[in-house]
Amino acid sequence: MYIREESRNTLTIDKEVLMKDLKLDVLQFIFLLSTVYFFFVTSYMAIALTMIIIILFVSIISRNDRYYLNLLQLLFVTNIVYLLFLYLAQVNTTSFVFDEIIRLFIYILVLFIVNRLRISMKSLYGITVFFVLFGLTIQIIQFLQIFDITSILMQIYGESNHYKLTMYDSLSLFRSGGVYGNPNHYARVLLIFFVYLLYYHQMYNNSLSLKIILALSTLSIFFTGSRAAFLMLVFIILFTIYYNLKLNRIKIKSIINTLFILTALIVFTFFVDNPDIDLRSFSVAEGFDDSISTKIIKILEYYQYQNNTLKVLFGTGPIEQEGLSAIFSLDFDLGYLLVWYGVFGMLLVGLLSYFFLRKVKEDIKLFNYLMIIVFFGSILTSGFLLNIRIFPIFITYLYILNKE
Repeated sequence: MYIREESRNTLTIDKEVLMKDLKLDVLQFIFLLSTVYFFFVTSYMAIALTMIIIILFVSIISRNDRYYLNLLQLLFVTNIVYLLFLYLAQVNTTSFVFDEIIRLFIYILVLFIVNRLRISMKSLYGITVFFVLFGLTIQIIQFLQIFDITSILMQIYGESNHYKLTMYDSLSLFRSGGVYGNPNHYARVLLIFFVYLLYYHQMYNNSLSLKIILALSTLSIFFTGSRAAFLMLVFIILFTIYYNLKLNRIKIKSIINTLFILTALIVFTFFVDNPDIDLRSFSVAEGFDDSISTKIIKILEYYQYQNNTLKVLFGTGPIEQEGLSAIFSLDFDLGYLLVWYGVFGMLLVGLLSYFFLRKVKEDIKLFNYLMIIVFFGSILTSGFLLNIRIFPIFITYLYILNKE
C-alpha cells in the first residue's frame, strides 16, 4: 500500500508522541503508587497530598481532553454529600466528619489520575514485582536480623507495638508488615498484588520466573502472620481453579495436584499441633474463635443496645473509637459502615459490588471476581475500605484493568 512521505512523517511523529506519553504515564503511576505505599501516614500527609496534587497537575497538562466523573468517583462524591447532611442535620457534629471527607476527596483525586493513565500490562507487572520484592526483602532482613532495619522504620514511621513482633526469631511469633508496620494491613496490599500477578500469569505470561514471583508473594503473606489473608489466599486459588475448569482452560492433572496441596494445607491448618511449626497464618480455626466471632458479637450488641431507630437506619456518622462505648468498639470496616452509615453503608458496599459485577470484558472477569474475594474478606476482618494506605491501591489496580 502506498503512503505519501508526508503521511509517513505524521505516523512517525504520532508514534513518538505516544511512546513519550506512555513513559510519562508509567512515571506518574510509579510516583502515585509510591506515594500511597510510603507516605500515606499522618506524619507525612502534607508531603503525600503535595505529591498527589503535582501528579494530578502533570496528568491534566499532558492530556488535552474532557473528563467526566466515573462510577467510583460519583459514589465517593455521594458519600461526601451524605456526611455533610449528617453534619448539617446535627446528627453528627464531630470534627472527625471532615477527616472522613478529606479521605474520600483523596480517593477521588487518585481516580482522577488513574483515569488518565495508559499503563501496559507489562509495565504494571514490573512495578508490582518491584513492590512485592521490596517488601519481602524488608521482612527477610527483619526475620534473619541481618541488621536493625526495624529501628530505622520506627524512626521514619514512629513507634508501634506491631514492630515488636519483628524481634522474634520463631515463625510462630514473628510478624512483619514491612513499611506498613501493621502486618494485617500489609497482608491486604499483598493480596491485591497477588491477584494481579495471578491474573497476569493466566492471561499473559506462564513463565517459571512469574511462578517464582507468585511463590515469593505467598511467602511474604505468610510472614505477615495474617490468618484472614491466608484464608483469602486459599479461596483465591480455589476459585481460580474453578473458573479455569469451567472454561476448560486447565488440565485435570494440574487440578488434582493443586487440590492435593491445598487439602494438605487445610488439614495442616486445623489439626497439626507442633510448636516448632505453629505458624500463626495457619491458625484459622483459632482466629475465627477469637476474632471473627468477637466482631459478630460486637455488631449484635450494637443493635441490641441502640434504642434509636433513626441512628440504626441512617447511622451516627463518623466518630472516633473514643466516641464509642467499650462495648461497641470496632476494628473492621463492616462494623464501622453499619454504625457510621447504617443503611447507606450497606448501599455503599452494594454499589461497590456492582462495579465488580457489571458487564465487563470476558478476559477481565476473573480479575474482578478475585478482587471481590479480597474486598469482602477484608471489610469483614479488618480495615480496608476506610484505610488510606490500602484502598487507593485497590481502586488503582481495579480501575486500570477495567478501563474501556
